Amino acid sequence: MEKKQEITEEQVKEYQMLLAQWMQLPKDALEILNEDMPWRIREWLYVCALDQISGAELQAMKPQGLKKIQDIRAKFLKQKFQDRQEIQTQMNALQKQMEEGVEKQATVLSRLQEEVLQILQYLEQEKQTLKEREEQWLEERRKYKEQFQQMGINRMEEEKSWSLWNRLWKKKRRKTQLHRKQAQMDQFVKQVLEEEKFSQEQKSYLLDCLEQGEEMEEVLYLAKSCLSVEQMERIKQLLSEHPQMFWGSRRKPWNQKKKVKEG
Repeated sequence: MEKKQEITEEQVKEYQMLLAQWMQLPKDALEILNEDMPWRIREWLYVCALDQISGAELQAMKPQGLKKIQDIRAKFLKQKFQDRQEIQTQMNALQKQMEEGVEKQATVLSRLQEEVLQILQYLEQEKQTLKEREEQWLEERRKYKEQFQQMGINRMEEEKSWSLWNRLWKKKRRKTQLHRKQAQMDQFVKQVLEEEKFSQEQKSYLLDCLEQGEEMEEVLYLAKSCLSVEQMERIKQLLSEHPQMFWGSRRKPWNQKKKVKEG
């Protein structure tokens, strides 16, 4: 079963700040949310900012811990909507007083009623707006979560595809190198070991060169039946000291290649 891609703390912060900017929170609230803090604390301070809690209060709430922040928000919302109930109660009391009072208070009562109704309408609209914003926030959070998960799945699929291609390429390369070495060994057997012109001493010397790690093409260059073992050794020494005389400037000296292999 594939391991799910984990989202880092930095990615969560980036996502939270993106939502906060999208919801057009005040500048002081954005600055507070951008400070270093656990992502759960930032999440609840973001919700408090949506509830229109001031930046100064958010700054004071930040170090108080998650439970205290939740309690402060609950108290704030309770007071906010309690004010609405108190306004309604005051309106009823004033209405009763005016009905029993003097006729001149009728105009004042009408004006107060209009103001109270406007306040009630405003609070109702605010409540509905908060509800809609919360629903939008939850929907946006769900979408971004799905996007992050899909990005992780896509990244894992790309890594798997690259790993498979790399393994196939290495396998093909090893197979090609093996075939090349086999062909060279067949050439050496046919050109040297099966050739009666070479003495046992010459064949043994050339085999020793291969066992010491010398390249097949260089050993085949030495494999001439007209050369004695001593002459082969001297030519090998020349190849080592002056490779440009035979192979060109791009070839490494014979003894240098041997040191690389031994290292």
